[in-house]
Amino acid sequence: MDTFTEVFQKGWLSIKLYFMVGLPTETKEDIEAVGQLVDKNPRPGAKIFGKTPQIRVNGIHLCA
Repeated sequence: MDTFTEVFQKGWLSIKLYFMVGLPTETKEDIEAVGQLVDKNPRPGAKIFGKTPQIRVNGIHLCA
């Protein structure tokens, strides 16, 4: 979250995140943590800009 705050403080209004899902050692909790991160991501930017910045999320599902 510190990184997101710093990026938004520098004036960035858009962030793109990439995730890989389906790694052999991945747990259900790992996948849920990705969702939580994406959900919390815009909050620092909204506090700084007064509006939600653009967040793009891309993922790759790997077959185990």
